[in-house]
Amino acid sequence: MKNTKRINLIKIRKNNGLKVKDIANLLGISMSHYYKIEEGIRNPNLETSIKLSKILGSTIEELFSNDKLDDSSQKAV
Repeated sequence: MKNTKRINLIKIRKNNGLKVKDIANLLGISMSHYYKIEEGIRNPNLETSIKLSKILGSTIEELFSNDKLDDSSQKAV
């Protein structure tokens, strides 16, 4: 199975004005580990997924769904 980028996760992170290193630091993981999550190479565990959803103010489903979000579904920060 081919890995695909998690476009929603990347878009929501950028809409929150955060960089990969910011999220990695907040999650307590390395930048390379977080980058692999965004690239679809690694799957986060449940604890990391919950922390990530709280940091970004989105549901886990929104972050990891293959369905693209439109801008109206983005939460204001």
